[in-house]
Amino acid sequence: MRLLILACSQRKRPAPAPALELYDGPAYRVVRRALRNGVHDVEVWVLSAEHGLIPANQVIAPYDRRLTRARAIELAIPISRVLTNLWQREWDDVYIEAGRLYQSLISVAMTWSGARPVRWSAGAIGKRMQALKKWLYS
Repeated sequence: MRLLILACSQRKRPAPAPALELYDGPAYRVVRRALRNGVHDVEVWVLSAEHGLIPANQVIAPYDRRLTRARAIELAIPISRVLTNLWQREWDDVYIEAGRLYQSLISVAMTWSGARPVRWSAGAIGKRMQALKKWLYS
């Protein structure tokens, strides 16, 4: 089983829904399409500026909160606790699709929860989506 951590997106649907359905940014569209097309060996977690690190099937309401440095500091310890639990499982691969501030937040949380090898998204959005697709279908 593989683990995918997706940062939340500004674009959201208007009604409460599971996180994977609520967010409607490009990465979420790529992941939903892959899951519909038979990719079943991936467990998805969402890194939310509002909720922290949550399972993709957790139902949440739309919100309008951006990740700031101050909010990242608030979230670091709660996220490290979730990561500690996630790291207890054996993952074949871990991929993190997130922008710089979210990556910094996860990096800090990982120092407290125990570092492990992960793949990070990098580059412009087009390159990041290509890399995500390649990882999903590999």
